[in-house]
Parts: sequence; C-alpha cells; structure tokens
Amino acid sequence: MSEAKIAATEIPDEVTVCVMSCGRLDLLARTMASFRSTNTGGRYIISEDSADPAVIAEVTRLYPEAKIVSGPDRLGIMRVPQALVDQAWVRRPA
Repeated sequence: MSEAKIAATEIPDEVTVCVMSCGRLDLLARTMASFRSTNTGGRYIISEDSADPAVIAEVTRLYPEAKIVSGPDRLGIMRVPQALVDQAWVRRPA
C-alpha cells in the first residue's frame, strides 16, 4: 500500500520557524527535510548549541536561508528556546 502524498502548506513570511539542534547534523537534516516536504515559505532560525565551530560552519553552509543562533558556549535545552524567541522576527502590536 502506498502512502498518499500530502500537499505542501505555504507558511506566510511573517511566521518564524524555530529549530533546535546540538551537534547532530544527521537529525537536523532529517527534521528539515521532513518539515519542508509538507511546508514551504516562512523564515527559519536554527539554534546550533554544540559550540563546535566546525558544526556551526556546516549548519550555516547547509541552510544559508536560515538565521543561525550559536555561541562560544552551550546554552542548554532550557535556555535555547528563549534565545530563539529573542532572535525571531517578531512584529509586536502597536
């Protein structure tokens, strides 16, 4: 039995998609491919929390359209979501 093809959903440009990663390029690639197979558009922020310059450079190379959030030290899973929100393109009500 074959799986039905799901039509891609167009995400408006004012929506920011935040992705957390920590040194697992294989899982990041699977996550991005899976998400993009059913969603197009939007803006991407990827938090790469490995603090490994080589990994950060590879994420930057693989996803040039994304804003990459990283630093010299690991933030940890509890602080990364706030770092992503701080970097998001947020339009606040007037």
